Amino acid sequence: MDSSETSPLLSPVKSHQDEPTRIKREKARPAVIVLLLLLYTVFLDLGFYLMEPAQTRILERIYCREYYEKHDPSLIGSDGRGGVDEKWCKVSWVQGEVAMLKGWQLTFDGTGMLIFSIPWGYAADVYGRKPVIVLVSVALLVKHSYMQLVSYLDGAIPLQWIWLSALHAIFGGGVPVNTALTHTIVSDVVAEGSRVTIFFQLMAVGIAAEFLGSLGAAALMSWNPWIPMILAIFIKVAGIGILLFIPETLNYNASEPDAAPAEEATAQPLEWWRCCQNALSHILSSISFLASNRKLLLIISPFTADPLFNQEILRLYISTHYKQTLAYATMMISIRSGCILFLNLFILPVLNRHYQKLWGPRQSDLLLARASAAIMSLSLLGLGVAPNRPLLVSALLINSLGWGMLPLVRSLATSLVEHHNVARLNSLIGVVDIVGRIAGSPLMALLFAKGVETGGTWAGLPFIFYSGVVLILLVGLMHVSV
Repeated sequence: MDSSETSPLLSPVKSHQDEPTRIKREKARPAVIVLLLLLYTVFLDLGFYLMEPAQTRILERIYCREYYEKHDPSLIGSDGRGGVDEKWCKVSWVQGEVAMLKGWQLTFDGTGMLIFSIPWGYAADVYGRKPVIVLVSVALLVKHSYMQLVSYLDGAIPLQWIWLSALHAIFGGGVPVNTALTHTIVSDVVAEGSRVTIFFQLMAVGIAAEFLGSLGAAALMSWNPWIPMILAIFIKVAGIGILLFIPETLNYNASEPDAAPAEEATAQPLEWWRCCQNALSHILSSISFLASNRKLLLIISPFTADPLFNQEILRLYISTHYKQTLAYATMMISIRSGCILFLNLFILPVLNRHYQKLWGPRQSDLLLARASAAIMSLSLLGLGVAPNRPLLVSALLINSLGWGMLPLVRSLATSLVEHHNVARLNSLIGVVDIVGRIAGSPLMALLFAKGVETGGTWAGLPFIFYSGVVLILLVGLMHVSV
């Protein structure tokens, strides 16, 4: 899933401050905070899924014009807007360039997130959730605005300048910190027994935003891809506006004595270098913790398959291999998103409750995770070799049934560690996820470019390859006993 990622990098941890905040404040009701947080998540994700496919089409249009300026200038202007009609843009060079541009973007984004996400997570624990989540939200808005500016210049500067947008991670840590803080704010204000329900609601609204955003982008792109691009920016600004109404939740449930002098209220803040030092120590202890537990290593290994949950290569593959517009490919992906939403709302909860009664929570999670991995592997192979659109649709529908794999292995891994190690586990899962993105995104783009260049069934090479990867991960899960 761009990037718009939903699994927390850091579990909520206690403040490093020795004393609760001494400034009195009127507490907002938890229900109000949760509602605002859900609305913020919807707006943020909706903006992303509106923009992403439209930007891909604009990048394709620029590369397509460059290609035909050299190979057949007579086609320039065939779209009525000074470019080339989209049906001529499915040549291997154009699609390979778009795939590699997007693939390396994900790698550079992931590198920045890997470096800065954990220090910013610690900063949020010391200085407060709100300033950090506002900072990272504004940084994401600036990132996407900058990417739109480079696209608007229409090839006047190299499109690789888009990669500089990865510097946004310096200011807040990027998507992993944003996701972690939404979960942390919930943990600050919601009782332990109700947290799982709210976490599920966060996941559900994210999937709903993906469904609606992809569907809306598909419809608007048929008019002009700049319509969803500009609309996405306004939606993101509205999301940040909602965020401003969410109060600070650090020490939300702490007792609040009478106000004290400002010097006492801000005594001994943790220095930034100390944050980084603690973060490095945390990573090293997490690696040591994982290395000593082979079972846990096998359970969380599916998080290395992060590139599978990114839509970009799938969108390009559907558009190129089946000679369809990017709007059509986006619509197909939105249908799959609707099926994934249905799976998470109805099918998985019912199955999980049923199997928990038969075998208990751990065994239920493990068996459903194995089944999800098997379905994922089979459906990826189907995507890679489907010769026509009906079989493609069937493979997409089957693929949606495998999307429970990561939530299930996360639940299983959490149940196997002691409570004081949960924060360490979730931090480690976040790092594994980012490393999978850094290594896998350019690999998937390269496989796609080679597959399109070779032609025929080989166009589905990235999905055939990752079908084998998931099969290997399934073998690992088969060796786990709980």
